[in-house]
Amino acid sequence: TSTCSLTIFQYTSGADPVIHWIKETAGDLQVHSFYFNQDQLRLQNQSFRNRTSLFKDQISRGNASLQLTGVEVQDQGRYRCYTNTIRGEESSFINLKVDGMRDTQEIQERNE
Repeated sequence: TSTCSLTIFQYTSGADPVIHWIKETAGDLQVHSFYFNQDQLRLQNQSFRNRTSLFKDQISRGNASLQLTGVEVQDQGRYRCYTNTIRGEESSFINLKVDGMRDTQEIQERNE
């Protein structure tokens, strides 16, 4: 399986950070949320369940990057990372492009 990191190197870190990762679609999908110093996945879209994580040891240093495992073509798209601390709020955007893999049988030519 493929793994990728949607990297936000620096947000303005501060006490009690709130981090929301959202996939921007017609009805924005909740990808991953973190607040009260822990993951908050109750509203996470089912297609991302058990596939997302943050680098918890780096959040206090301003790293809100998301790790996504089991990457599939349907994960492609625009993602927004919203962060909020006592120092203010910020939004960053990342476009994820996924190159699909084809089953070799699909691309074989038939000689008849």
